[in-house]
This record gives sequence, C-alpha cells and structure tokens, in this order.
Amino acid sequence: PLAYAAARCAVSEEQYRQWLQHYQEPSCVAKLASGERCAMPLDKIDSPGRFVVGETNCCARHRARDRLRTGS
Repeated sequence: PLAYAAARCAVSEEQYRQWLQHYQEPSCVAKLASGERCAMPLDKIDSPGRFVVGETNCCARHRARDRLRTGS
C-alpha cells in the first residue's frame, strides 16, 4: 500500500513514509542534546510532493542550524 500511494503521488516510498509520519504528527523531528525529539508544532503539509525532508519536518530553529552547518 505505501509503495502504491507513493507512486500515485510521484514521490519515493521513503519520502511518502516520512511525509505520512509528519502528516499524522506535524512536529519537529530534530534531536535535542538530551536525546529527546524537539517536537515543536509545525504547519501540516497536505501533499507528499511538497514535503521536503529536513525542511518541512523541522522547526525554523533546526532548519537554520542545519543550513549553517552545511554552508548552504
């Protein structure tokens, strides 16, 4: 079922799986220093095609930190 749904949405099965997790619980997935998940509430992305791992599943604080770390 996941592979079929992913194909219908024109995304990879892994992206669909992560989007589905986000859709069911729209919160930041970044890990804090304590090892716990940030869990800051996020806006829900309704379409798997608009979901970007590391961007739409992270809060602004964690997206910014990741961009600074990678230099982009």
